[in-house]
Amino acid sequence: MLYQEFPNIRNDVEALKDMDRQLSDHMENMKQCFEFEKQRIENEKQYLNSRLHEVAERLERIESTVDMHGVKLSGIIRTRQNAESVLQEKQSRRCKEKMCASEPGYVENSYDGIDYFDFENHFRGSRAHVKRSQEIYVKYFEGRNHVIDLGCGRGEFLELLIENGIQGYGVDLYQEFVDLCLQKQLPAVCGDVLEALQQEKETDGIFAGQLYRTFGFAAINKAY
Repeated sequence: MLYQEFPNIRNDVEALKDMDRQLSDHMENMKQCFEFEKQRIENEKQYLNSRLHEVAERLERIESTVDMHGVKLSGIIRTRQNAESVLQEKQSRRCKEKMCASEPGYVENSYDGIDYFDFENHFRGSRAHVKRSQEIYVKYFEGRNHVIDLGCGRGEFLELLIENGIQGYGVDLYQEFVDLCLQKQLPAVCGDVLEALQQEKETDGIFAGQLYRTFGFAAINKAY
């Protein structure tokens, strides 16, 4: 009846329905485009994050290599400056070794020729990796004021202590490690760790890291 009175309404209604379908199709296409762009941006974000992580790791390795070569260069310069005393020390050591070799039960140390500084830098992992693995121990030293890090190495745990407001210093037998710590503004001294522990009177915390594998807890407890 309505269409008979207004014959143009049918055409208008059909036109509106057609426009509605077109609009719905357009909205669906826009939605798909939006989802596609959203996924593309997310993929690019993941890719960039991955690349940034790779770059950060490469920078860490480069920094470690630069530090290592810097310390080695300092060691070479120091060795050249003290060549005469080093030679005398070696001659004295050889004499002692000859004397010790004649004693029963003497065992030659086959590790004397190993450059442990190079060994650790190549095989222990980056400083960042070691720091992440040692973070769990920081809580045991909260509130301490005089922590000693025995065998501090490259100073990863010393750095964690300082970052958490804990005072302490490190001791290591290898001068190269001590030089690296000092280069990074970390307090460290070169010396025998057990002797340093015996002389220590004020410590309220001891971190030995992997050093107990070398000496064992009994030797460390006895020294302390």
